[in-house]
Amino acid sequence: ATVTPAEALGLDAGSIEPGKLADMVLVEGNPLVDISAAYHVKKVISNGRIFDLQDLVHSRTDAKN
Repeated sequence: ATVTPAEALGLDAGSIEPGKLADMVLVEGNPLVDISAAYHVKKVISNGRIFDLQDLVHSRTDAKN
C-alpha cells in the first residue's frame, strides 16, 4: 500500500528496510483483530527517533503553557 505510491512519486520511501527512516506507531495488541488496539499506543517512531507515549503527551502539554 505504500511502496507503489512512493515509487510513482520518485521517493525513496514506502518500505521498512535497514538504513531507512520510518514513521510508525507501535501499539499493544493487533488492530487487524480488534480495532480498539489502535488506541493502545506504546511508542511512536518518527524520522528515526523513538518516542514513548508519555514523552509525546508531556511535550504537547508543555507547548500549550
